[in-house]
Amino acid sequence: MSSTEFEWIHHSERTKAREQSEFVKKPILLNFHAPSCSGSRRLEEELFSDEDVKRCIEEEAIPVRVITDSESYDLSKAKIIGKHIFIWSPSVQMIDSKGVFFHEFANAPRYTRLDAFYKRVHHDLLGDLSKKEFIENLKLGSIKHQLNQVRDYEGAFKRLSAFLKTDNLEEIIREEALYWKNIAAHKGFSSAPATILNESMTPLGKAVARVAEALVALPEGRILGDWDKPRGPNGWHFYTDNVREVVYGLWQSIIDFSRMVTQSVSH
Repeated sequence: MSSTEFEWIHHSERTKAREQSEFVKKPILLNFHAPSCSGSRRLEEELFSDEDVKRCIEEEAIPVRVITDSESYDLSKAKIIGKHIFIWSPSVQMIDSKGVFFHEFANAPRYTRLDAFYKRVHHDLLGDLSKKEFIENLKLGSIKHQLNQVRDYEGAFKRLSAFLKTDNLEEIIREEALYWKNIAAHKGFSSAPATILNESMTPLGKAVARVAEALVALPEGRILGDWDKPRGPNGWHFYTDNVREVVYGLWQSIIDFSRMVTQSVSH
């Protein structure tokens, strides 16, 4: 079998990558690579050199790399880091042609901004992203892009149906794929009722429903944009860079709570 070669597009050519993403209808695979991080070096040596991984990247995405270690200030790099690295952010992400983040690789190394000029980042977690997890995440992310960005509901539904037949699919990947398959079957959110509140809901259910309705009403730019108001008087740990971090935290809290309730009922 011949070797598959692909080249990471340098972050300075991100405009070219976004134009290519828009033209070929593929998402951008964004990799924040820190040579000083052993977890990042492991990805390079064990994952991105693997033939199956390289072939999957070539088929599913436009690969863009940002070298986070630097001796000097780089404005183009700083803009990307400023938009995609916050606190505990994955070093491997998927974004669309407009630069909007929509899928993360959970077990990738995680970073946090370290200085005001984005010359380096803090390595919070070395990660243990496996070849199997990477390929499954990349394929699912590609389908999510087809569904939510390209709006090809029928094509995404077919791909999700086939994807769910993958042997030994990671359970968390399977759960998400099933969720998106249902969305694809109903043509996105267009068939959703105007309100999801009803009188039979518990107080907790009503509260979650109100939050969901408020989030659906917010423009995507408001959710993903940086906080543009003055900082308050308390420490940095009282704040977040944007609403997205709050959404993720809330979503995880709801998931954890529902699992706890399910376990309590089953026992």
